[in-house]
Amino acid sequence: MFDTMFLCFEKEKMMTELISFMNKYTEGFLESRKNYIECINWLKVELGDTAVVSVEEFDTAIHDAICSDLKYSAYLGFKANLDYFNNPVANNFLKVDFEDYLREGTAHRLPEYEAAYRKIDAFYNQLTPDQKVATDAITDYESHLETTGPKLAHLWAFKRANEFYYSVIPGYCAPSAFTYAYEHMVAEYMGITLTELLELDFQGALAI
Repeated sequence: MFDTMFLCFEKEKMMTELISFMNKYTEGFLESRKNYIECINWLKVELGDTAVVSVEEFDTAIHDAICSDLKYSAYLGFKANLDYFNNPVANNFLKVDFEDYLREGTAHRLPEYEAAYRKIDAFYNQLTPDQKVATDAITDYESHLETTGPKLAHLWAFKRANEFYYSVIPGYCAPSAFTYAYEHMVAEYMGITLTELLELDFQGALAI
């Protein structure tokens, strides 16, 4: 019975939600994704059926790496909520840089991320120098997702924790003012309104 109590992210739905949101609200992302798709299609023609690591495997690995980042950031957001409740003075992460509380170095040592990048590196190793130069659109697309996605996942999970901890921790009080300040910080960073930011919801990516 307890296996139904634990939730995990479905990668396809997670990426669909993130990409849909970023298409609407991240400057330059729509063009970046268009260029990425064109580059992927070009690589399919260039490599044909001769590639040891296929373009399809490469594309999947890129998104697997992003999903690993998202899941880890969501975990950190959930944990940060409880840490703040236990010690709000010591755990006010709004006073530090995004990179510090998202722990990118640790995120990129996780098994799923490392496995994805072994596949990505193997793909690039089979390209000619000229082919590698022509893949700038892929790097740009990855950069967009890796820069914005973890920030959104962390915030979303932090807010989810407001509801969850209330039901399992006696005396828990959701940090409403802190959450509001956090939402505004992320909205300002992205250059969007709070109403637009609140459209993001990874709930549909959760599967029992």
